[in-house]
Amino acid sequence: MVSIYDIARTANVSPSTVSRALQGNTRVGTATTARILAIAHELGYVPSSAARNLSTQRSNTIAVILSSIADPAIGTVVEGIERQAARQGYDILLAISHDQTGREQEIVASARQRRVEGIVLIASQMAARYNQLFDDLHIPTVVISEQELQDNVLVVRADDYSSAQLAINHLLDLGHIRIGYLGVHDRPASQKSRVAGYYDALTARGIIPDPELVLIGNRADHLANGYAAAQVFVQRGATAVFCYNDSSAIGLLSGCRHHGITVPEQLSVVGFDDIDMAQYSTPPLTTLRQPRMAIGEAALKTLLLRMQAQSTESLTFPGELIIRKSTAPGPHKPEPKVIKRLA
Repeated sequence: MVSIYDIARTANVSPSTVSRALQGNTRVGTATTARILAIAHELGYVPSSAARNLSTQRSNTIAVILSSIADPAIGTVVEGIERQAARQGYDILLAISHDQTGREQEIVASARQRRVEGIVLIASQMAARYNQLFDDLHIPTVVISEQELQDNVLVVRADDYSSAQLAINHLLDLGHIRIGYLGVHDRPASQKSRVAGYYDALTARGIIPDPELVLIGNRADHLANGYAAAQVFVQRGATAVFCYNDSSAIGLLSGCRHHGITVPEQLSVVGFDDIDMAQYSTPPLTTLRQPRMAIGEAALKTLLLRMQAQSTESLTFPGELIIRKSTAPGPHKPEPKVIKRLA
């Protein structure tokens, strides 16, 4: 790579003169600056962003810390962050913690060393374990999570509770009463909100939830959890299942096919997230759509406001019920009312 020393030798001036000329410093004469710029162009000089950042004391870098990349819904959130960061002239430093305390501490230390200007923390237990971290970090931080955090932590989240209620009410309206819930063990914060929405929606309609219909998968592989749960739900009399996420739901659909359980005739299935695969599953999956791109973009915008010390607040995005072919009327679907006309 061409350096300012190469330009200085060619122009027969000092490197400091080249540096000043490239920065437009008026201490260098107009003719000398023009000659140095022409030589720099001829040699193909590209300014070093690292050197420029040292002089401006800015890194123009945002750290995005993930707990895992296994969840396909996270990719679109990160894309939203990256798109908005690029529009604002920031680079993204991506790090994965695997929910390991030591790894998280290493990432934070690295973020300090690299002088990142802000952090977006996604679905990490780090936020729950380290409430004090945000006081000590002295780096503006926004969390994308359903976790309960201290008031001064900015959070951007999907409305897991209300979205779960939308799913259950959809199944109740179709005439299902024996509705199961398939959860996961590795997403405790959002799991808590979604299962609460499940219980409250049933109770509000006068249905006592059956603990036998609540299954929590014990594997990190959500597809495998769904696959294993299919026969269990049917054996316990469920006619519909609301799944924590689309991966669990797609695994459940596969398990149903393996055991000869027809969907939606014998079992209606609802997912959560609306990942790309949901519309191509067999049958296409009814699900709760999270505005994942919008959440990522909003998190970056919120972070920039905090970095600029401007007033801002946490944000919650509602879900949207996307009805496809994995749900159908259940055994208690009310008959349509027939209006008799007087002769």
